[in-house]
Amino acid sequence: IDKNSKLAGRLEIDKHWYRFRLWGQLAYNNDLGRDYWEAVLKHRFPGVDAKRLYDAWESTSEIIPQLNRSVWAPTDGDFSAEGCMQRDGFLTVDDYHFDRDPMPLSRIKNGPDPQCLSVTEWAEAFLAGKKMKGLTPLQIADNLDGYAKTALDSLPPLQKQAGDNVELQATLSDIKSMAYLGRYYADKMRGAARLALFRQDRQRKEAHAEAVDHFE
Repeated sequence: IDKNSKLAGRLEIDKHWYRFRLWGQLAYNNDLGRDYWEAVLKHRFPGVDAKRLYDAWESTSEIIPQLNRSVWAPTDGDFSAEGCMQRDGFLTVDDYHFDRDPMPLSRIKNGPDPQCLSVTEWAEAFLAGKKMKGLTPLQIADNLDGYAKTALDSLPPLQKQAGDNVELQATLSDIKSMAYLGRYYADKMRGAARLALFRQDRQRKEAHAEAVDHFE
């Protein structure tokens, strides 16, 4: 499933070799560090800056998990991140940010990931002057932009190193696409947060204007 004939017709396990290798090997030995995986990338793509590629790939791999934790839906049919859609079509700001809660992380005692706050929870706490416990929408947006920036800053030299390696070119294109997707959701999150403020206090016209700016 690829427009490039050199990549078309490959098995899923070959096309996503890195993901399957991570999954398979770390299931048996989770002490394998980044030195090992940089060596794997160097072997697969000779001549590439493996450290830079590792950082770019890892950073964009954080974008979908961040989205899933901040606004929860159980299946691909309920949320397809690449189109911001569900089975019935595009998810509006209300469908996505206001009708859905963050992923509950209370099942994991002392888990490393903080509980995310919804835009409504954040707006209510902000206006009440309450101390917020958890990851706020604005922090989530900053995280998404940070992941995207790490990837986009790494891409120019990597693209020069790719040469005629079709698989590496496609991989870098995927990383770039995912980075821009992260930036899209960062703006959408900031816009939803500002809109939540306005809905709590209709006198805050500036919050409405800021929401529009972020959505545009």
